[in-house]
Amino acid sequence: MRPVDVAALLRRITAADPGARVAVAVDASPVVTDPRRLERILTNLVDNGITHGGGRLGVEVRRAGAELVVEVADHGPGIPAEHLAHIFERFYKVDPARTGPGSGLGLAIARENARLLGGRLDVTSEVGHGTRFRLALPLDATRDT
Repeated sequence: MRPVDVAALLRRITAADPGARVAVAVDASPVVTDPRRLERILTNLVDNGITHGGGRLGVEVRRAGAELVVEVADHGPGIPAEHLAHIFERFYKVDPARTGPGSGLGLAIARENARLLGGRLDVTSEVGHGTRFRLALPLDATRDT
């Protein structure tokens, strides 16, 4: 566990795909957490948003009480309601006919990493309007909350 500059981490993640349209807004202090786990979560959410999100992605980072909240929102086709309860399951794909990279493990791993960091990873989505993932983590994972 160590302090992580979330803004710098997001700049590094989003720079990996210079053709993507990603807007990042950060209004939070650094978080004390496991940097590898946080990077894995954010990389998965950003990559999924770029791949499935209609070409535009917004990332907002803010402090909410004793938590750091990161919301990753796309403007893609959205996820039908009947799939939302399953997207964090291992090997689950909303469209099993979709070919290409991805094993259906990324969101399951992201949610497990969030849990191991003492946080939560949730999703809301509306067909035709996009999907929003919300990660909430303790600002200091070394303290008992």
